[in-house]
Amino acid sequence: MISGDRLAIVRVRESLTVRTAAVRALLPEKKAFEASPAYRRMRGNQLDEPLGGVDAALGHLAGAGRIVLGATKPDSHLAALLVVPDELLYVREDFLIGFEGSLRHESGRLTGEETAQYPMVQFSGEGAVILELAGRLHALPVGPEDSITVAALSVVGWTGRLFPRPREAHAPAGGRGFVGFTGSGSLFLMLD
Repeated sequence: MISGDRLAIVRVRESLTVRTAAVRALLPEKKAFEASPAYRRMRGNQLDEPLGGVDAALGHLAGAGRIVLGATKPDSHLAALLVVPDELLYVREDFLIGFEGSLRHESGRLTGEETAQYPMVQFSGEGAVILELAGRLHALPVGPEDSITVAALSVVGWTGRLFPRPREAHAPAGGRGFVGFTGSGSLFLMLD
């Protein structure tokens, strides 16, 4: 993948699942990419819900070639995270622009409070995940003895064996919308 701040050229070997609004150009090698909808998955089963939600659905493009992706919002940029074998990567669905077909995905939710739930995607396998962010991505290491509480809105995702739980009781001044993490891994936050 070749990426700039607002543009990425992705070399596709077999397939790419991508947010349709981010596609700027398709450059297939031999034949046109074949498009199909992408769906959320839970416990290995495909759900009847579009991945990304109804208003910002992702689609699956099968084939080989290059795909040019661009940021969809004026003040955002693209970033890539790599998934390595034997590791899990969790990403908030609303930051997800695309991922390689070599990755397996499962859907879930991050609960920030009673009324705020953020759709999440769990990735396994080996490949790249492309995100669209309005601020810089910060990685915060969390050790097995650590317990961290953060605003759910700033969580982009995490890797490793981190376990989130709503944390209103431990939030500053009893505030709402906080989530706590325990375990071991790296927490990805957008703080600015």
